[in-house]
Amino acid sequence: MLIYLQSIKINLDFKKKVMETLEQIKTLVEELSVDTTKFFKGNNSAGTRARKLAQDIKNLLQKLRTEILDERKKEGNE
Repeated sequence: MLIYLQSIKINLDFKKKVMETLEQIKTLVEELSVDTTKFFKGNNSAGTRARKLAQDIKNLLQKLRTEILDERKKEGNE
């Protein structure tokens, strides 16, 4: 019973971590959309911000991928 409860807690921690990463990605994508629109209206500074946001999104997506793969490996070992 204790092992099962620990497994549930670990699973909930994993889900919380993944959901936080997803929320960060969503927020950045919304900001990227705004800055990209501004760039196409002639605001060159918005283009710079959009490129930075795109890089940040790329890094978060890699983090999400790693989190999911790590969890899958853990589940395979149990």
